[in-house]
Amino acid sequence: MTKQVGSYARVLKTRSFLALLVTYFLGAMNDNIYKIVVTLFAVSQGKAHGGALSLAAVLFILPSLLFSGYAGHLADVHSKHKVLMITKTLEIVIMLLAWWVLDINNYLLMVSVLFLIAAQAVFFTPAKYAIVPEILPTEELSRANGLLEMATFVAIIVGTGIGGILMQFFRYQVDIIAFVMIAIAIIGSVCSLGIKPVPAAAKPKDMHGNPFKEIMIGFKRVKGDRELLTTVLGISFFWCLAVATQITIILYGSEVMKLGDDGLAFLNVVVGLGIGIGSILAGWASGDKIELGFIIPSCIGMAIGALLLTVAASSMWMVTLGIFILGCAAGFYIVPFNALLQERPNANEKGVIIATNNFVSGCTMLVSAVLVGKVFDEMLGISAQAMFFWIAVFTLVMMLALMRLLPSLRERAFFWCRNNE
Repeated sequence: MTKQVGSYARVLKTRSFLALLVTYFLGAMNDNIYKIVVTLFAVSQGKAHGGALSLAAVLFILPSLLFSGYAGHLADVHSKHKVLMITKTLEIVIMLLAWWVLDINNYLLMVSVLFLIAAQAVFFTPAKYAIVPEILPTEELSRANGLLEMATFVAIIVGTGIGGILMQFFRYQVDIIAFVMIAIAIIGSVCSLGIKPVPAAAKPKDMHGNPFKEIMIGFKRVKGDRELLTTVLGISFFWCLAVATQITIILYGSEVMKLGDDGLAFLNVVVGLGIGIGSILAGWASGDKIELGFIIPSCIGMAIGALLLTVAASSMWMVTLGIFILGCAAGFYIVPFNALLQERPNANEKGVIIATNNFVSGCTMLVSAVLVGKVFDEMLGISAQAMFFWIAVFTLVMMLALMRLLPSLRERAFFWCRNNE
């Protein structure tokens, strides 16, 4: 076995990456505080049905389709450090607006603020991922992505927990809820100052007025690289599955298990904990390379977790186990794909390639939200257990598609499993 050069300790000692990690964590945590507050508001007002959940999901996804091209352009032709700082400042403004909509108690305006939160995240994300190879060596990318993905889902856990507590104790004192979110946004903005300034990766050029022009440029690059195409499709599937699972878990908990606010929050915490643990283990197991051997076993693990949920509704511990398995396998699945997305494009195109990936992911997430929430739940009346069955089937079908698109995945999975017997 090749001796590993890097380690998690080495990554975390890199001051700039640590600042990026904390900045991102606080922002993701704040987003999830607000999202769970809005979700629990919907539950309390009898709005936790597929259509209302789909509306919230659609408004959260739509900015990925509208603004990804602009975001990728800015990340390439401007300092990523500057882009990160400006977007963090916008988070403060959005949380001030959230204070107002919570105060007037209007659900439609509440989910509209989700659109603004998502738009801020769209401009933050390409710069966040594209700056990682500029502040860390290539052999640390898998570990860095393990930490970033762990931060994502620990933020879900903590944000969901804080949001649930705030709603439990301060449901009728929205000023306190808003103060917490505004304070977190300010702290995150201050932390962004610790990220190392980096020069622009590409020469200055005019931004296209057409928001899809940059995306089309990215598409042409992705189509010409089979490994990059597999990566984009693989990541898009992950986020498609994430939206379907999130909506289905809420329906499963509220309609099948008859859980209250605390129970729904707990289920979201479990899936976030699973993905966080899976991500950090994937970064550790990858060593100094990008290990695509995880992908096939991870798909099988996600399918097993989803299938367990089709028969587990009568047992809370089995539900918890199924959700945890699904989440942990998803964490193993996403880390190598994210690392490859950062490593493979040229330095002057990382932003636009990541933005193209975000656009494709946004499209699949939008389709997923409408199908699961509106079509399957409201129009066809498909039960949450049956939805988990189809999630398992879709995962296995996607696994076969990825293997066909990139046959080396089979060999990498075989050698990884054999080396870890």
